[in-house]
Amino acid sequence: MVDQDVLPGFEPQPPQAVEVAHVLVDIDLPHLDYPLDYSVPSSLSDSVEYGRVVKVRLSGRQYSGWVVGRETVSVPTRKLNPILSVVSQRPILTPTIYDLAKHIAHRHVATTSQTLSLALPPRHAATEKRFSPQKPPKPMAVMAVPEESLWQSHSGGRALLQHLGSGQTPKAVWTALPPTRDAQLCDAIQATLASQRRVLMIVPTHHDVTYFADLVASVLPTITVGTSSS
Repeated sequence: MVDQDVLPGFEPQPPQAVEVAHVLVDIDLPHLDYPLDYSVPSSLSDSVEYGRVVKVRLSGRQYSGWVVGRETVSVPTRKLNPILSVVSQRPILTPTIYDLAKHIAHRHVATTSQTLSLALPPRHAATEKRFSPQKPPKPMAVMAVPEESLWQSHSGGRALLQHLGSGQTPKAVWTALPPTRDAQLCDAIQATLASQRRVLMIVPTHHDVTYFADLVASVLPTITVGTSSS
């Protein structure tokens, strides 16, 4: 047999890698109680991830399903149906919950999809949108700590104020007496307010409520101080 040369421009194209998602379709049929493979369109590549709810087509009908895996297949063995859309903005299924659902389904002679339908709450778009940031938060600038701040004498005092001023929530325990305590407390409050947040102070007595409210109002006159006693 003589091999013939391929004419220029007619060379066979090498197979392209395909992004494949493993989807557990929400259909209560025992013989389909396993993840099915679907191709991931390039337009949905960033949003198809483990635990998200997607829409897929099965036997000519649309169903919801949970993404329980994803991989890149270099040489696909067959043509796959594409994922139609991503329903949830956030993953609602974790590997731990998925493994637990499979265990419960096996123990009680049920399907995994049926178990997950009962275990996972129905999607609530408004609530989901509320907890999904629309824009990434802007990075906070590093706060400049005044040289006269009494926190300068503490190891880590400057870092504490900088963390508060950049929007972080460090934990700190310190002991001080008035007037040092009061000055340091006001510096910490001012640093926290600089990160566009509010401050809640909890004190043991009504007398302390009045004392610290007057203190903060006098040192930081541009902020609003409210009190509550119970």
